[in-house]
Amino acid sequence: MTDIIDPLTKQPWFEYNAGEKLIRINETTNTFVQEPSLIKEMISKYNHVLPTYPKPMKAKINYGIPAKYLRNTTEEWLDLFGRIKTSLISYENQIMSKQFPEIINNRDKDSVLKRKEQVLKYIDSINKN
Repeated sequence: MTDIIDPLTKQPWFEYNAGEKLIRINETTNTFVQEPSLIKEMISKYNHVLPTYPKPMKAKINYGIPAKYLRNTTEEWLDLFGRIKTSLISYENQIMSKQFPEIINNRDKDSVLKRKEQVLKYIDSINKN
């Protein structure tokens, strides 16, 4: 579950409400912030601005993670199973850490606020076009 749920805040990384649309995979890197609550805020507040897939979510709450961030080779799965057997899965070895290591591993308040600013500037630039 730590691949969907942030181990520090115990909140899902990507949470969509009914009626919201999934943001496109290439946008996840641009909009990723270290705090799940901030990702949810960005998705909810800017869902109409960000490039999304056409079908809105039907369930009241939808959790997930973009498929390209998941383990997808036999070697990655065998490595995960080996770690599960020995109970050694650390925060640094989660699926999300593979995609955003410099962001996830730098989670002090200032860096989170700085990243939020970067994401808001990016969304603002999309909104102007």
